[in-house]
Amino acid sequence: MEEVPVEEALETANDRDAAAPSRSRREPARVGGASKRFVPSAVDTPARGSRSTPGGFWKQFRIILAVIGFVAALTGYLVYRSTQRANAEKSLKSAIDKIHDAVLRSEWVEARNQLETAVQSLNTLGRNGPDAIRYRQQLRETVAMTGLLSQPLSDILDEAVKAQSDGATALEEFQYRVRGQWLILDGQAQLGDSKSSRKKYVIPLPVTVGQENQPVRIVIESTDFSRMMAKSETESVVVGIQIASIAPSEDKSAWEIVAEPESTVLWTDRATYLGIGFTTEEADALTSVLARQAQILGVTGDPHAP
Repeated sequence: MEEVPVEEALETANDRDAAAPSRSRREPARVGGASKRFVPSAVDTPARGSRSTPGGFWKQFRIILAVIGFVAALTGYLVYRSTQRANAEKSLKSAIDKIHDAVLRSEWVEARNQLETAVQSLNTLGRNGPDAIRYRQQLRETVAMTGLLSQPLSDILDEAVKAQSDGATALEEFQYRVRGQWLILDGQAQLGDSKSSRKKYVIPLPVTVGQENQPVRIVIESTDFSRMMAKSETESVVVGIQIASIAPSEDKSAWEIVAEPESTVLWTDRATYLGIGFTTEEADALTSVLARQAQILGVTGDPHAP
């Protein structure tokens, strides 16, 4: 048997040990027949935090500015509303006192002006109770009574007939002159013949015009009228209408004084009715009509209480 030198044997053994993988790399160690694997640590090496960029800083800064601006605007609005309400309360109290005094002196223009102030204050305060309803109704009545026709109705109707005979231009000029003026009257209202989707009501007048003695009627389109006439074919009424036109009817059989839609005022106040120029006897004859119309509109209480 050939003898191997000791040095060569050692080198061969070292080479074999170097070539063979260690146990930890070859296979897991076994404890009691079970494999025990290496589990990495649950605590990972923390990632390096990203540094905030200038763009992110300005974005946050703008958000802060926006929030501050919103809070400032909201605060300013609340302060403004509080001041506005305080001024409205003060104006309302002053106007109510002046309304009462103006009515007692029959100064209707002044009463209308103060009622406008009172209603504006009520709108600012958002009030819709009985007092607010009463003052709004008084304003409608005083607006009508301070904007009455500048001539008797009979004269206006004669001018309308003449303007029609003079041609379209003359009739158009006449319409422009009378449009917007008010007429206050009482009569029997009834449902008119209407081809439109909305109901129209007519009040025949005890007058005729022209050589053919054509009848004259008021034509009204009004939600208040619809409520009042819901259960009856005819009703006694006291109304103020704002004139939209005075012209022959479509079939030329009558003259029509057409009211501006929704402008018609159902009258409720005896004092303003007398202020127009009607007599005490005329007002007494219409007491029940005024009371019924006040009930329909929800007008309650003393209309001129301070």
